[in-house]
Amino acid sequence: MVLASWIALLLGGLLAGMGPVGAMVWRPRYERLALAGALLSAAASAAGLVGISVLAARADEAVFAGFLGAAAALGGFALGGALLAQIAPVPAPAALPHPLPAPVPGLVAVLLADAEPPDYDPREIAEELRDLSDAGVQLPPETMRAFIFASEKSRYRAIGRSPARYTCEGVAEGLRRALDADGFVAVTTAWCRGRSRLDDAVREAVAAGHRDFVVAPLAVSEATASIHAHRRLEELRPASAGVRVAFADALWSSAALAEHVTDRVAASLEGSDVSDVGVALVAQGQPPELDSSDPVRAEQETCFSQRIRAMLVERGFDETHVRPAWAEWQEPGVTEAVRHLAALGCRRILVVPASMPAETRGTLIDIPDAVEQARVSKTAVVQVLPAWGDDPAIVAAVAEKVREAARELRA
Repeated sequence: MVLASWIALLLGGLLAGMGPVGAMVWRPRYERLALAGALLSAAASAAGLVGISVLAARADEAVFAGFLGAAAALGGFALGGALLAQIAPVPAPAALPHPLPAPVPGLVAVLLADAEPPDYDPREIAEELRDLSDAGVQLPPETMRAFIFASEKSRYRAIGRSPARYTCEGVAEGLRRALDADGFVAVTTAWCRGRSRLDDAVREAVAAGHRDFVVAPLAVSEATASIHAHRRLEELRPASAGVRVAFADALWSSAALAEHVTDRVAASLEGSDVSDVGVALVAQGQPPELDSSDPVRAEQETCFSQRIRAMLVERGFDETHVRPAWAEWQEPGVTEAVRHLAALGCRRILVVPASMPAETRGTLIDIPDAVEQARVSKTAVVQVLPAWGDDPAIVAAVAEKVREAARELRA
């Protein structure tokens, strides 16, 4: 009987500690289940403590058992946090079909995007944290990472469904029409994380008989996630099977896209005087730990923002009133840039997600929150412009990069 009480105390405490981790991490529809399990486990642990106290009839042993039960609960919370790394999906080794089907003429364009899923998915959060950890980025201890999941889940709850992947699908649909006369027989989308990855998209198309592919990133710069996607595709060894893949350049060098962003900034002013208008051009940014292994991304985003800045100055904006900013990781952040523009006397400030293709948790929550933290509402009116979206100008910019890569493939 005493042994059963000790088992109930320790096992119940362990599961009671893991319950809150489940509630913080699991999808919203499972939260109540996790909390109910935690409460039942806590009740079992408490019953074990009562049993030990009654059977032992010694105050010191009861106190010791109470501390041990609390330690078991804390250990359960730490164990639950440490196990979160195991939910990150590990893509199975991919291989092209063998034997290959008869070839189908025509090119296939694959639009590759590092876009968040519409709904909260703890597996993709875990995968992103794993990639950051593998790159040497300093993260909270594994035992405390449940709070990161809870934060991301609350952000999803605040915006509902993320429109990011729907926007990318809209761009892909526009590409289908734009490339119809260029020898492309299909346009598909692929994601850097989660399901329908780049290697999956190419493998499925090869199984349908396609042999020639152009992979185009929907991004200003080549992010680390897209580089990993390229490597997974290379593991298929497509060339050895007679499958040709060309990679289109990122959009940082697109003058037409920079002109489009500039047009959107000018249009938002509705022809008003620009002398007291400030513009914060927000780029995505990356952890400093990645600068040594992936320095190109920050350079390309900076180059794209500088091109937009030059175009705005040509249209009459004060060059000191157009400032760069970073959405995360790097400085200056959005808050600092907005405060600086307000200090320069700008009475109206436009915060522009200059290098962000789609609305995300970052553009819908983080950037507006950063603007709010600047606390300049008494001196300036601040407006946050939307991300690119699936505007025809975005489609045209991607299509041009695809055509350039296709010309190399056909050469």
